[in-house]
Amino acid sequence: MFKKTAILLGAILACSLLAAAQEVRQEVTVSATGLFTANSSSPLLVQRATETGGILAGYRYNFNHWASVEANYGWNRNSQVYFALGFGENRVQSNVNQWTADFVAHTPTWRHLRPYVLGGGGAFVFRPTHSFLALSDAQGVRTITPVGTNAQGTFVYGGGADFDMVTREAGRPGISLRLGYRGYAYKVPNFGFARLQLNSWTHASQPEAGLTFRF
Repeated sequence: MFKKTAILLGAILACSLLAAAQEVRQEVTVSATGLFTANSSSPLLVQRATETGGILAGYRYNFNHWASVEANYGWNRNSQVYFALGFGENRVQSNVNQWTADFVAHTPTWRHLRPYVLGGGGAFVFRPTHSFLALSDAQGVRTITPVGTNAQGTFVYGGGADFDMVTREAGRPGISLRLGYRGYAYKVPNFGFARLQLNSWTHASQPEAGLTFRF
C-alpha cells in the first residue's frame, strides 16, 4: 500500500513539474499608439502639445496568473508650442522617447478576454529634431539658439485587455490582440529656457492597439 501511494504521489509530482515547465511566462507586445496631451498655462504663458501617433514595444514577465512586471519603450514625434505676451509663439518639434517600467495585476479571465491594470514610472525624453531653433526673446526678436534634450520623470497608470486569437488557454504560447490605455503625468518640458518655464505638471493620454506574443 505504501509503495503504491509513493508511486502515485511521484506520478502527480512529475505531471505537475511537466505542466509548470510548459507554462509560458514571457510576452512581447508591439502596438500602435496615439499621444494626446493636456494644455498647461500660467498667468503669462500657455503651452500645448500637438496630437500625434507612434509605437510602443514592451516585454512582460508573468510571475503567476495575476501578477507581472513589464518594461516598455515608446516613440512619438510632436511639437511643444509655447505662447506668451511679448515673446510670441515658440515651437519645439521633438522625438518623444518613453521609457517606463510597471507592475501589472491581472483580473479574472472571462472566456477569451484577459483584463489587466498597471502602475509604475519612468521617463519622458524630449529630443529636439533640430539642434538650433529660432526662439523669440523678451522683445519678440527671434534669434538662432541651440537647444538640447530635455528629460522628465513620469508616473504611468493604465489598463486594458488581451483578446486571445490563436491559443486560447492561459499560460500557453499564442497570439493576442491587445487594446489598452496608458496615462502619464510629468512636468512640462522647458528645454532649459526660462522663457518656456511653466513649473507645472501635465497629463498625456495614450491609447494603444497591437499584438502580444506569448512564449
